[in-house]
Amino acid sequence: AAEPVVPAKTKVKASGNGRYVQVGTYGQPANAQAAAQRILRAGLPARIGKVQRGGKSYQVVLAGPFANKASLGQGLRTSQAAGFGDAFIR
Repeated sequence: AAEPVVPAKTKVKASGNGRYVQVGTYGQPANAQAAAQRILRAGLPARIGKVQRGGKSYQVVLAGPFANKASLGQGLRTSQAAGFGDAFIR
């Protein structure tokens, strides 16, 4: 899997009122799709958002939304176990 190409702290607007786990930011749409598929195979909901930075477009892969802190924490652990060791709650 590709490594994120933008610092993990990039601001992304997530839709809805839920809470998310950000698993990566990718410059290539195919890499974002592959990451989202890994999240889905791990049993989590996945979303792909878009962000502009320095005139370039990036795709941000999120797991979620999660309804509460317990499911959010489980989502983070599941994301990390799926190979996204740098995943974080946003």
